[in-house]
Amino acid sequence: SVDGATLTGNRLLSANIELQFPCLLKKIFGRLPRFPRRVPLRLERTLFFDAGVAGWAVSDGAWNLNHTVLKDAGLGLKAGFRDWQVQVDLPVWLSNPPEGEGAFNFRWVLSASKSL
Repeated sequence: SVDGATLTGNRLLSANIELQFPCLLKKIFGRLPRFPRRVPLRLERTLFFDAGVAGWAVSDGAWNLNHTVLKDAGLGLKAGFRDWQVQVDLPVWLSNPPEGEGAFNFRWVLSASKSL
């Protein structure tokens, strides 16, 4: 929800910018935990910015975008091995935070995916 209102619509427009760069944990800690040579571990750090808006398409094809554009920004860490990826994102800034929270706050999202 945004400002107490439910975010609804039959159209969604969003954009994402993500900067990826190698993780420097090997240089900081000397070595990462050992894995069998057949399991190459990839680590990447990310900085991201997301923005999106939802709305309703009307009969003439125009959009009725009566909702606020929602934005967030933060950093993340991706760990990949074989065809699996685990990602932790920390969206530290939200343009429209939940009631009672500040725009800058500690938040986290954990996701896992498998490539086809």
